[in-house]
Amino acid sequence: MANTRKSFLSLSVLLVALAMYPLLTSAALSGRILLDQCRSSLTVPQVSCDTYLEGLLDGLFLSTAGDKGAPYCVPPGNGAAHAKKIIIKYLKKNAAELERPAGELAFEALVNAWPCH
Repeated sequence: MANTRKSFLSLSVLLVALAMYPLLTSAALSGRILLDQCRSSLTVPQVSCDTYLEGLLDGLFLSTAGDKGAPYCVPPGNGAAHAKKIIIKYLKKNAAELERPAGELAFEALVNAWPCH
């Protein structure tokens, strides 16, 4: 029983490390890697996608909080789940740009989808 737990724990740590490898080996996460993680049917890449996008959205929100010239305006009732759909759709639509940093592409997706009027 104890060996099974150790094996499971070791496998879990290995899977997380493998999922994080692209993040650790490049200066910026590319749009291609983010799209692959977000479209994956595996849990670890999905968690990496969600965590990256949550952090990005939090950072973008905090950097523009109270700013009257915000580059995008989130409509009421829209949150991270809807933003994720917008970003994934934008990445798919702009496949030629996927080697660019994921943060830039995600930002462009939100500006295009939710412009301030």
